[in-house]
Amino acid sequence: DMIYLEGALYGWLSGRRAADRISADDTHVRRKVFLGWIALAAACGFLLVFRSDIKQTTAYVSLDYIRSGQAADFKEQMDYQLSVLLDDEVKEVVLPQINDFQGPLMHMPLTDHPEAFTNSVTMQFYGKDSVVAVPAEIWREMQGVE
Repeated sequence: DMIYLEGALYGWLSGRRAADRISADDTHVRRKVFLGWIALAAACGFLLVFRSDIKQTTAYVSLDYIRSGQAADFKEQMDYQLSVLLDDEVKEVVLPQINDFQGPLMHMPLTDHPEAFTNSVTMQFYGKDSVVAVPAEIWREMQGVE
């Protein structure tokens, strides 16, 4: 929408400068400028009517993700995951799976398959023997946490 509005503003300014140079009796060019204004208004009206719902925009999704606390939850999970991956003493990494809803973030989560692409490249990057993520309930049982 911003690109269209900036283009319309440029067109308006160009047309305004052109209209200032037009003599008072040149009605043909003034008619073109007027029709340009009508086309601009119709285009803006079209954009307003047929634009997507505001709740589907990236800005709204991002703000809602932060406001709801899901971003803070995701950050805590990622901080824990990073602390384990950076621990040089742990070579067989077993992590809890992160929650599925990541909002506007595009993160490839670790899975329970050690051969999966994300797991294998994470293992190679951090110098681990294996990296897997198990469901949080199973991970809590493994850790003895209720």
